[in-house]
Amino acid sequence: MMSRAAAENRPKLDPAWAGAATQRTESQAYRFIDAYLAGQWKHARLFFGQMERNSGPVGSTGLSIANQGYPRTDLAFEVVFRDLQFTALGTQFTAMRSNDGTIHQRYFMAHRLNTRLSSRLSLALWETAVLSGTNRSFEPGFANPLILFSFLIQQGMKDDRNTILGGDLSWRPAHRVLFQGQAMIDDRWRRKPDPTGTGEPAHPGRWAATMVGSDALGSRLSWRAHLAIVSTLAYRTLDNDQNFVDKGLGIGPQFPDHLSLGVSVGVPVGKSWLVAPDLTLFQQGEGRYDQPFPLGAALTATPELFLGAVESTWRLGARTSGGLGPFQFLGEGGWHHTTTRNRFVARIRATVGFQAQKALQ
Repeated sequence: MMSRAAAENRPKLDPAWAGAATQRTESQAYRFIDAYLAGQWKHARLFFGQMERNSGPVGSTGLSIANQGYPRTDLAFEVVFRDLQFTALGTQFTAMRSNDGTIHQRYFMAHRLNTRLSSRLSLALWETAVLSGTNRSFEPGFANPLILFSFLIQQGMKDDRNTILGGDLSWRPAHRVLFQGQAMIDDRWRRKPDPTGTGEPAHPGRWAATMVGSDALGSRLSWRAHLAIVSTLAYRTLDNDQNFVDKGLGIGPQFPDHLSLGVSVGVPVGKSWLVAPDLTLFQQGEGRYDQPFPLGAALTATPELFLGAVESTWRLGARTSGGLGPFQFLGEGGWHHTTTRNRFVARIRATVGFQAQKALQ
């Protein structure tokens, strides 16, 4: 059992925080960071509550579930063996108003099957789905962890949900070399229209991918490089209430239509501190989750990546972490230079953040 509350005023200014309007007038805001009940056995785990979840490689945004938003309460269970793990997770999203003005209840389900093929290679397949509708509940067919969302019609079930299929890779070709990847697809790129078959016009794909590599750098240092791409229409569909968003934020990447490329170096300082300078390029198009899904010719004309003006940000920064007695410290700072392609805008900004926590035993 775990319950961790925090006195934190930052969410009062965050529009993504549901309690911002109520707590803005208070001198101190509070929230629960973690609050859950969990049980673990030899081959099974059960979880109910909320905590930060991230399905991607460490230090990268997960494509199915990420920790960029605030945690939500969910129910999950795992079946665990040495070389095989299966996870199922379900939760309810905030209701949304659909395109015709009707309020729709919304539910989310995720399945993940991971297999350890060798001591150096692991592969995983996963799928996520959003179910929505008026007077809907968490239906047994949707909650069944052994039914594949991607093949509902073949099982005689109505295809009334938005489904994503993805996979993970973790490969260690040498002792300290590690490559990790994650990819998802919602709809493939269609180069030509198909008027007599599916009836679909030519359209861009809806997909995302992340790649991470890391290795030792000499006897003490280490390096890490990453590339992440999220297409313009990823996580969206014709019915906006079936988009992979909750309270306006993506449950995976916070925004679609972007590319991120970066490298960092880890430098040990003393016995318990690590400093990691980093250089990152982040490019963001105008694609957003709350935009109406394009139709017909507008869909065909939508670019695979980078809709409209493209904002490019170079970040030169550093992160530090370490311990001092029972306290753990995290710090981050950076210099950002931003320019906009197709619409001239340039700005420079600096950021700094700091966090300290103490574990009670």
